[in-house]
Amino acid sequence: MNDFWTAFGAIIGALACMVTVYELGLRVGYKRAQLSINSEREQNRFSRLYAPMYGFFLHSHITTAIGRCAPYLWQRMQNSWKILVKRGGINKAIKALFDKQELGTSGEVEFGSDFPLDKINDLIRGNEQFADATLLHLIASANRAQYEEAPSASELTSADLALFDHICEQHQKLSRKFTTA
Repeated sequence: MNDFWTAFGAIIGALACMVTVYELGLRVGYKRAQLSINSEREQNRFSRLYAPMYGFFLHSHITTAIGRCAPYLWQRMQNSWKILVKRGGINKAIKALFDKQELGTSGEVEFGSDFPLDKINDLIRGNEQFADATLLHLIASANRAQYEEAPSASELTSADLALFDHICEQHQKLSRKFTTA
């Protein structure tokens, strides 16, 4: 009777080891397949979208500027003093001491070709499956801003600048991953 339980325990132990190894193999295989699919998707995103879009900006020079009402400490001290004297709020005065009163970022194409939004739209058509949601949202915002804000030929909207920043950031990230230098 003792030999039966010894053999039974050995068989159960062997089956448990086989099931555990099988489960680990499935998990490792699934993880490798997922990484391979993600890598292929990112490589297509780089080669079909971000590299060509980045190339559109090679023949134009985009300049940005940030406007501030109180960039210097003495200006912020004056603002803080005015708030302290007129309203008497010390908390507001302390906040004004650190507030540079940013007006926002503006940009323009200084020289070269215009902002290539039409070329970007043409490139996206037919390649939507490789685009991430952020890129599609930024392109839609830039298209909408073109007719809502109606900027001049060289002036850029905030949506154009956000799209440009995203393209440059993603191109740099993906080029580090997929190009060898």
